[in-house]
Amino acid sequence: MTAYDLLPYLRGHKPSGGGYLALCPCHPDKDPSLSINEEDGKLLVHCFGCGAGLPEVLDALGLTREAPADKPSGPVLVAEYFYGDQLKKCKYRKSDGSKFCVWYHREGDEWRKGRNGIDPGLYCNSNLSAASVVYIVEGEKDVETLAQHGLTAVSQPDGANSKWCAAYEDALSGKDIIILPDNDKPGRQYAELCAAKLSGKASRIRLVDLSAPWPEIPDHGDISDMVFHLGAEDAMQKLAEQVAVAPDQKPAEANNKPRFKTISAVELLATDYPPRQFLVDELLPTGTTVFCGPSKIGKSWLMLDLGLCIAAGLPFWGHSTHQCGVLYLALEDSEFRLKERLQDILQGRPVSPLFRFQIEATNLGDGLLDFLAEDLQLHPQTKLIVIDTFQIIRGTPLYKETPYAHDYREIRMLKQFADQHNISIVFVHHNRKQHDDDAYNMISGTTGIMGASDTA
Repeated sequence: MTAYDLLPYLRGHKPSGGGYLALCPCHPDKDPSLSINEEDGKLLVHCFGCGAGLPEVLDALGLTREAPADKPSGPVLVAEYFYGDQLKKCKYRKSDGSKFCVWYHREGDEWRKGRNGIDPGLYCNSNLSAASVVYIVEGEKDVETLAQHGLTAVSQPDGANSKWCAAYEDALSGKDIIILPDNDKPGRQYAELCAAKLSGKASRIRLVDLSAPWPEIPDHGDISDMVFHLGAEDAMQKLAEQVAVAPDQKPAEANNKPRFKTISAVELLATDYPPRQFLVDELLPTGTTVFCGPSKIGKSWLMLDLGLCIAAGLPFWGHSTHQCGVLYLALEDSEFRLKERLQDILQGRPVSPLFRFQIEATNLGDGLLDFLAEDLQLHPQTKLIVIDTFQIIRGTPLYKETPYAHDYREIRMLKQFADQHNISIVFVHHNRKQHDDDAYNMISGTTGIMGASDTA
């Protein structure tokens, strides 16, 4: 018996990774908890709800281990993919193993064949607008496979044969795009089309050839096949490693330019560069600054005073400031508490309208930099952003990412953003409790935080 022999007798089945999930017949099951996979020619069945295996499932269905002689001879529904609540695509498998898809649109309480003129849009089962990194794959099953491992992915409604729509560019604009083509000529052409259409619109574009981490990949193989054959953990680790080394796709007009540009020491010395800009002379430059200290020593008080001085153009610690807008992300405070602190620091003197607060924010993995970019467009006078505290805006580590790599990557993201907008970002951080004679070794976390920062 194979998985496809068993699926017609199970309810609510859907693709999951390299196999399927279904409602378990051995207990009242509202959410699919029965896992069906094949490995080395063996059918693997396990229920995460009641613990049932293949023998218990077959008994509950009244089947034997042999392929049922009276199994349905017609097409079998193997997956449903919903594009909103008005459109769905159903995938069927014939008795000879071939597959085909049928579109249905909703009319009242019934599903009828055809799209009925409805544009499906991109298929995505997560919050696309909140994602900063998006994978583009060829089919809905691959989207579901990556979603099982916490990755946001999209596919076009007709796979590699889809017509490109301008709406896709709007949905994917500003995203870090990773394209995973199927291992065939249409897949590679599809990947090149996506890259060309998003060139200059996405923040970054990378194409990942799955034959590099999986040399045995068959023709037409995809990421779901890779997960099925290599196992989820091994496949996702290899994918993460390949993504990390994949080169950025350059705009078409830049393809003829050298990718590795050098500058001679003579040319460097002969070039005039603008001096490094400071918001507080000799103390706070543009770029990223980590500001650390023990818990409850007054870090937030000091940063609040610093921001107020810069917004008003007043000296700070005897150093001249360059007046500009300040955005203070006071993520551990309430408006009431901030008002009390402002009154204590200002002592009746007026406050600059260039100083602004934000007490809630998403993290680095959920679009924080997009929010800050929009804010800088609305308030171009802002040149200082204080993040209090760094820990609150941290995202989730990537698959198999070491603590050092996680620290370095996130500080690097902030540094690139600060350099791109020519601003200063100060993030408040804590010291670790264990003492060290080197003050910089007291920074909580790995040396990646100090290493990626401009100033500490």
